[in-house]
Amino acid sequence: MKLLVASGVYTVLMFAIFVLLDSGSVWESLLQAVVAGAVFTLLTWLYLRYVSPARSTG
Repeated sequence: MKLLVASGVYTVLMFAIFVLLDSGSVWESLLQAVVAGAVFTLLTWLYLRYVSPARSTG
């Protein structure tokens, strides 16, 4: 559940940054933010699943 909240917050922040910095349309910024949020979610999930448990058992 924490991962979903973190991903949502990250996606919203990235959308705000893309809207402010990009001169393209809002839809392009939204698409970029969704892709960035998906990549963030995938990488965080992989880290928590494979790296984090291995570190705590060492």
